[in-house]
Amino acid sequence: MRVLHLISSGGFFGAERVVVTLAREQIKQGLGAYVGVFKNYNNPHLEVAQNAHKCNLPVEIFDCKGRFDIKTILSIRYFLRENKIDIIHSHGYKSNFYGLLSSLNMGIKNVATCHTWYSISLKLKFYERVDKLLLKRFNKVIAISEELKHNIIECGISKKKILVIDNGIDIGNEEEYQKQGTEALGHKGKIEPDGGERMAKDRRVKIREEFGIRKDEKVVGIIGRLANSKGHIYFLEAAKKILTVFPNTKFLIVGDGPLMKDLKLKVGSLRLENKVIFTGIRRDIPEILDIIDVFVMSSLKEGMPIVLLEAMAARKPIVATRVGAIPEIIKDGYTGLLVEPGDEKKLADLIVGLLKDKEKASFLAQNGYEKVINEFSSKKMAEKYIKIYKSIYERIA
Repeated sequence: MRVLHLISSGGFFGAERVVVTLAREQIKQGLGAYVGVFKNYNNPHLEVAQNAHKCNLPVEIFDCKGRFDIKTILSIRYFLRENKIDIIHSHGYKSNFYGLLSSLNMGIKNVATCHTWYSISLKLKFYERVDKLLLKRFNKVIAISEELKHNIIECGISKKKILVIDNGIDIGNEEEYQKQGTEALGHKGKIEPDGGERMAKDRRVKIREEFGIRKDEKVVGIIGRLANSKGHIYFLEAAKKILTVFPNTKFLIVGDGPLMKDLKLKVGSLRLENKVIFTGIRRDIPEILDIIDVFVMSSLKEGMPIVLLEAMAARKPIVATRVGAIPEIIKDGYTGLLVEPGDEKKLADLIVGLLKDKEKASFLAQNGYEKVINEFSSKKMAEKYIKIYKSIYERIA
């Protein structure tokens, strides 16, 4: 069986990381998986293609010059025919549109994954309306959370078509992680028995020095696109309150986006210039997570955030908002702590509590690690998708 994952993106964020991880794991499990990426001339972002190439995945780039480009449809149809694709797995509005049109009368099955489904502009609201009509024509529609599934059902899409599949992350074994750390630092050769611990320490020292973080300073971090939906403004308000209790704390904001300028102005108005570090886009997220004492998600809206799973896999105590699929991942008081979105006072109080109580922080971190290992692996995610592919391919769904 051969599957084309189709995506149009503005960078390399959660959905894009899922596509690469899913395709890579599906190939490991014997599936023929390809990654198809749109090259949009008005906003060309090929990061997902670049990352797929790094993972040695077969990638095809489809040029697209507008909202409706007949040449794009024809090029996708040609690819489908030449590579004998059985299923198109679309990720997002544009991919759903082009994937469905390109596969008409070809006997190809269509699967769509809805990673997020909320509109922040009139243009996106229009695309969402069109998407709701298109999804009725798909063989299966996958939601990444129960909340999202409920929203899709409310739009009139048959319950029989909709399934929930949790996102998953690729969790390598400890030996591989140690090797990656060694190579990143320029070391070669055999890793000694205590090499993993030593390399982890070296990574932490290197990153802290880069950001100018002293040994005696705590680190509270947030990772994600700098957009309104991520609630960074509340993270900064909480930071101001945390500093009254823990003055030796630095706050990392990892990522980029349209709110960068506004957030920097907010930092200035709160007089946090020496306490908040904007890292921009980073490719070394495991190393960044390594130096964080408390990981925070202050989102107002979410799907199923991959970075949250990564923080759990890194054994970090987490404070997150009760939105999207987060409550399905975080059991409050056991695998992390939950707070209502927009409540910066409670957010600050919970973070302070974890900075004070190392035993509780360690308890949450370990439980979170065990949960992500047992329930949110890329292997399990891929197995669930392959089962769906087989069911519609064999016409038993």
